[in-house]
Amino acid sequence: MIARRLTVTFATTVALACSSIGSAGPASADVPPAGPAAVAAALGANQIPAAIVVLVDISDSMSASEHGLYPEVRTELPQFLAALAKQDPQDQVAVIVFGNRDDTRTIYPMGPPTSNIPLPGDANSLGTDIGYAFQLALQQLSVAHKNIQLGDVLLLSDGGMWAPGDPTYDGGHGYHAPGWATLRSNVQGLGIPVTGYGLPLTSNVTDIDALHQALTACFGANQQMLSANFSGLTAQLDGTQDKIQSSRIAVAATPDSGRGVQVTWNGPAGSNGARRLNLPSGQADLSVRLTATTRRIPLHVRDLSVQVTGLPAGDISARISTADIALAPGRSVTLPVHLRWPHVTADSAAAAGGRRSWPVTLTLSGQVYSPFTNAIRKFYLDKSFTVGKLAGSASPGFVAVIPASISLFDWLLILLLVALVIAAAGVFAGRRARLQGVLIVSTVGHKSYPFTLPSRPWFSSRIDNALGIPGLIHVSGNPINHSMR
Repeated sequence: MIARRLTVTFATTVALACSSIGSAGPASADVPPAGPAAVAAALGANQIPAAIVVLVDISDSMSASEHGLYPEVRTELPQFLAALAKQDPQDQVAVIVFGNRDDTRTIYPMGPPTSNIPLPGDANSLGTDIGYAFQLALQQLSVAHKNIQLGDVLLLSDGGMWAPGDPTYDGGHGYHAPGWATLRSNVQGLGIPVTGYGLPLTSNVTDIDALHQALTACFGANQQMLSANFSGLTAQLDGTQDKIQSSRIAVAATPDSGRGVQVTWNGPAGSNGARRLNLPSGQADLSVRLTATTRRIPLHVRDLSVQVTGLPAGDISARISTADIALAPGRSVTLPVHLRWPHVTADSAAAAGGRRSWPVTLTLSGQVYSPFTNAIRKFYLDKSFTVGKLAGSASPGFVAVIPASISLFDWLLILLLVALVIAAAGVFAGRRARLQGVLIVSTVGHKSYPFTLPSRPWFSSRIDNALGIPGLIHVSGNPINHSMR
């Protein structure tokens, strides 16, 4: 039975990779590149469903009577599909045989992978209408289940196109026939990445080039020839498993390509919410949060450093961890940042034109990398994959300040202002409490005497002569309710 070479082996490697992406803290050393199997396992590549269409050449050159390879195809292809059913049951498969247009047909429409494929008993068709075979393949991909994330077309043939009776794809015009432009448009319209793979069942260079030309005419740059040195169908199909796995890796990694680490600065805030640095203190404790913006790819940051611009002091030092920082996809880690600078006073500020505040910018530098990059780019051949950089590394909104100090003159001025306020309050209260009018005092014997109140807040007088009773009368005004007592 054909078995995938990229099975999940190297259990120790997988475990180490998973523990790395699950952490979010400083590491003691740079993390080495993860192995291909570990990357495939961590990305869940084996769970990404693919739709695979197999095109089998049944032209007479493939026949056993012509020393062709069709008998080997009838033996090996069912085994390949049986292995696929066991290892990737989430996939869907269709099988198409092609010769001339009349003999080209779908013998197994899109469905679960199975070895029970009704392949013809022999190859005896007169023609090789590859264009029409591609047309049927794209039709099968268009009806695949909606959860399918990529498509692969496997072309098993021992030669190039020959269909003089089909004006759509040949008719003497070759790849300039009108049908090929339609095929390329239909590939783009499927909405999933589709790759064409050539499995040349020949060592003839001319025939291999012809297959490559047919794949390019339909799939453009999204095509690969499996081997230039045919050594048997088993090896070809084994290589196909590897190529399909590479397609799965590309689907898993592409959404994270170019994504990096988001930087967020935090620091001491003033009363108005602005981040403030107190210059006379000579130091400040801040923090910076690093967040991986990827969904599946783990990221690492190393060689971190902080540059400070805007402080009116030289010899500024900024301390931050320089160890390797591991970030699982979508996770964050917060690092302390300690700043130190020479003591700055109000006198030194006066030398700078009397300023007491300066806008300050902190900029974080460092290298972002992923232990998955090497396997994705070099083993799985996804050359387009890249790792992003630090985003938002320059801090916004910091201001360095020298708090205002109060001198003896300032204190005297404040006391004078307080005294003036108290005096003004006394004058106001006196005016509110000022007496006026005539106060008449009567005895039980109905003897009375009028006292004319002076225009001031108080009044006192003896009543001996007025009423014939020894004593004093005191009257005071109330500034609150304008009454008297």
